[in-house]
Amino acid sequence: MSIAVGLAQESVNDLLPIETVRPYYEQVIALQDAKADAEAYFLSLPDDVRLSLEHYMMPIPAEPIITTSHESSEGVSLFSSGCLITEVHVPYNDAFGLGLFAYKQKIDWCYDGTNLIQVIRSRWGEVYRSHYYFDGHVGDSESGGLGQSSYFAMTQGKFHFQWLSFYEEAYPRIEQWVYGNGNHSGNGWH
Repeated sequence: MSIAVGLAQESVNDLLPIETVRPYYEQVIALQDAKADAEAYFLSLPDDVRLSLEHYMMPIPAEPIITTSHESSEGVSLFSSGCLITEVHVPYNDAFGLGLFAYKQKIDWCYDGTNLIQVIRSRWGEVYRSHYYFDGHVGDSESGGLGQSSYFAMTQGKFHFQWLSFYEEAYPRIEQWVYGNGNHSGNGWH
């Protein structure tokens, strides 16, 4: 697991209900979106509101999303048995359901029933809110590939959240397998 616990256990019991702090959260987000001084507003809030907001703004792992499409790749021979694109997304949200960031990997491949005749892999991080940062790829492994019966790709990324003196890191990981017969599998971990 990659996200460190930022609050002492006894502090979690002192949190205000999420609906109580939602208007403050919406104001912080509006100020961030307007490039205004959200931190000054945040610091002006009562201690219990600040503590609760910090907790509710922390990244929460969401279920990995695995998609496959049957789109053809450009420049592939008409003799191929098929082409597929499969992606794995490892998303993080906050307690309010707002998407914060996601780590993604995509494999675009074609196969002839036995071997892979094209393999194109892409991997990237996406950040959707202020104070969340993609620090790059920290893990990478590949095996198999073009002309072989299978291809495996693993990637791991690093993200961090920095809000005033509060700091958290996340290290999502993705593994995918594709095969020359058109089968594939994959998953993501937080």
